Amino acid sequence: ALVVTSEHMRQSILDRHPGLRSKVSLVPNHVLGRVFSEKHLSQPKAYDLAYVGHLGPRNNVRPMLLAAAHKGLNALVLGQGPLLRELQDEFGHMTRFAGIRAHAELPALLGQARMFVMPSLHEGCPKPLLEAMRLGMPVIGADSPGIREIVDHEVTGLLCTPDRDNLGQQMQTILSQKALADTMARQARSIAARFELNFVVQKELEVYEQI
Repeated sequence: ALVVTSEHMRQSILDRHPGLRSKVSLVPNHVLGRVFSEKHLSQPKAYDLAYVGHLGPRNNVRPMLLAAAHKGLNALVLGQGPLLRELQDEFGHMTRFAGIRAHAELPALLGQARMFVMPSLHEGCPKPLLEAMRLGMPVIGADSPGIREIVDHEVTGLLCTPDRDNLGQQMQTILSQKALADTMARQARSIAARFELNFVVQKELEVYEQI
């Protein structure tokens, strides 16, 4: 058996190896709702947006920060990668680069931001996005593989082409349309509950039973 975390990954394998259809199973990443509780959202907001993840070319963080700078917003970035120094040099005046933090620290840190942004050009099943949704944050995602499987545009978040202008436009939408942002965040939190650990474990057990 071969286990993948997104339908896009599954289909990519089957396009190349159609004979594996019965052997490729989809089991998404999980989220812990007891850790990512909406109680953390009651904190004062120190940041306009937050990002958690690797800092490499595929993650497309620079256009996100360009959009934030263009709109006069500040950002919290959690993660490391080969582009860290370059991003610090360019955006250190409006971004807190907080490095890699313990998983248990993430809810309190994310709760200080008004929205979560995932601008990656390609993802599997992005756990930080799921965790932000379970926390109850408004989310913006690139309209790219992996992300579009999780975010339903204008229902559980906003999707866009991940360039400076489109990301900035969606950031402005979140900040200026509070009713829409709140509604999407509530619905995202409900959808993310489907990725709770007990449901994902059940999917894994079903895979093992088929072996």
